[in-house]
Amino acid sequence: MVKQWKITIQAALAGKMEMVLDDPITRRPIYGRRRELTEALYRNWLDREAGKPEHERSHVPSLLELRSQT
Repeated sequence: MVKQWKITIQAALAGKMEMVLDDPITRRPIYGRRRELTEALYRNWLDREAGKPEHERSHVPSLLELRSQT
């Protein structure tokens, strides 16, 4: 199940994220990568807040991992 959120992010941060998450060849967004990264960051943060040790926390993908999942 998916719940759609609308969030506001500082323009400079959003621009940097778009720049690194865009396909380097086409300069267009890679479908689903922003959502994937956001969910991974939220899961990792929730794990940390629950007191899980770092090695048990949800994985946050690197830029290379995000780009290679086409």
